[in-house]
Amino acid sequence: MDQKIKILHVVEAFGSGIVDFLSILTSLEEFEYTILYSERELKISEIKPKFKDNIKFIEWEFAKRKISIYKDLKSYLYFSRFLRNNSFDIIHLHSSKAGIIGRVWGLFNKSVPIFYSPHGAPFARKDISFLRRLFFESIEYIASKLSGEVICVSHSESELYNKIGIKADFINNGIYIREPKLYPKNENQINIITVGRISNQKNPTMFNQIALFFNNNPRIKFIWVGDGESINKLYSENIRITGWLSKSDLSNELKNAHIYISTSLWEGLPLAVLEAMEHQLPLVLNKCVGNIDLLQEGKNGFFFEEQSEAIHNLFLLIDNQILRENFGEESFKLLKNKFNSDNMIKSYRLLYLQYKDSSSAT
Repeated sequence: MDQKIKILHVVEAFGSGIVDFLSILTSLEEFEYTILYSERELKISEIKPKFKDNIKFIEWEFAKRKISIYKDLKSYLYFSRFLRNNSFDIIHLHSSKAGIIGRVWGLFNKSVPIFYSPHGAPFARKDISFLRRLFFESIEYIASKLSGEVICVSHSESELYNKIGIKADFINNGIYIREPKLYPKNENQINIITVGRISNQKNPTMFNQIALFFNNNPRIKFIWVGDGESINKLYSENIRITGWLSKSDLSNELKNAHIYISTSLWEGLPLAVLEAMEHQLPLVLNKCVGNIDLLQEGKNGFFFEEQSEAIHNLFLLIDNQILRENFGEESFKLLKNKFNSDNMIKSYRLLYLQYKDSSSAT
């Protein structure tokens, strides 16, 4: 019997989106998986039940989100020591910190194929200065010349990398899709929902301002599923913050929602929006990288770039049940055709096998 290909997934930003992504990606039983992780807002005890029992989890000591020369050097040394003591056929790096440290290591270790998936380009951030974005862009460019292949999670993210001279391919994120069971919705209360970490990336300030506009209309309620450091920015009385939910509780919230809104400033390709599409929700999305792959204007929702546009688009959907239902059906069709887990898993499988075969031949 052939020995299984050993794959190491390295992730410093082990948050909800990447957790869900990796739980799908590691479902193929022909590979053996180890995840080197750094704990974020979710505890490892909450994360492990999402994965198969045969996945190995190793905590990555000293790996932190913020840039710190001292801690980053210690995390690199731990990473290097770990790989001296453990051999893998393929290394897949996730998010920018793991991407930089892993590709520096790869400069001195050319025998192992390395892939890097940004899950949201750091130089696409809108919450930092131009100079800081330029710094991140330069770091990404330098790291791309050291080692590894860049595999983005959406077409728009890969275009962003290619524009600055970094060769990048993409494999669309996908989710497990269940055939929808549609239930009659209460039209006396319109629920407008979003899902994600309450952080600057998700732009809770704009979400709050949009909700404030509707605050005097008791029929319209806003829901934020998630938690995070910017929770104090959500103070409009018509916003309900649920915290992080189980899969079944999240499904119930989406089932009872009428519209999905994303005020995100940048994305990779958001799994939360894919889950909304699975529940046949019309989309109102900020026009940013990652979001633009998921919406066909006027077919399954509307884009916006300004707060006033978002409010206008919400009005169009709030008062038109038939339009909401038509958009929702189109959301599901698009999801099924382009963003299903089967396509994603097959594409990564071919990628891994191709590079494993080529490295074995050299």
